[in-house]
Amino acid sequence: MFNVIRVQFPTDISDSDYSSKQYNYLTDLADLKEDDLVVVDTQYGMRVAKVSCLYGNESQANKWIVCAIDHEAFRNKLDELKRKQFILKQVKQRVESQGFLAQAALMAESDPVLKKLLASIGDSNSLPEAPTVDPIDTSFDDDKDVEI
Repeated sequence: MFNVIRVQFPTDISDSDYSSKQYNYLTDLADLKEDDLVVVDTQYGMRVAKVSCLYGNESQANKWIVCAIDHEAFRNKLDELKRKQFILKQVKQRVESQGFLAQAALMAESDPVLKKLLASIGDSNSLPEAPTVDPIDTSFDDDKDVEI
C-alpha cells in the first residue's frame, strides 16, 4: 500500500525557507509527519524536500519519496564521530608526548643539566625508560687507506 504526500523544496536563498509550491509524491513510508525532511526523486536527481501535507493528489504523483531523513540518528552518529575524533587527538598527543619524553630521557644520560631538569618536573618513575642503543664504533684504523 502506498500514500501520496505533498512536499516543498527549499528556496535557492536558504535551506530553511521553502517554496510555496507543493509537489505530490508517492511513498510507502507510513511514519512520515508534516515538516519531516525526505529525499525525493526528481528530474534533476535526488533532492531534499519537506513534507508539507500528508494527503496529496494521486493523479499528479508519478515519482517516489526515496527515504526519510532521520535527524536523531544523524546527530547520534555525528556525536560518536566527534567523540572518536577527540579520543584520537588525545592518543596522538600522548604518543607524541611520550616520544618526546623518551628522547629527553635518552639525552639526559649524557647531559646532567637535562637530567636535573627532567627530575624537577616529576618523579623519574613517571618518565619512560630510555631505549638501549648500541654505541657507534668511531675508531679509525690508521693502517688502511681511505678514499675520498
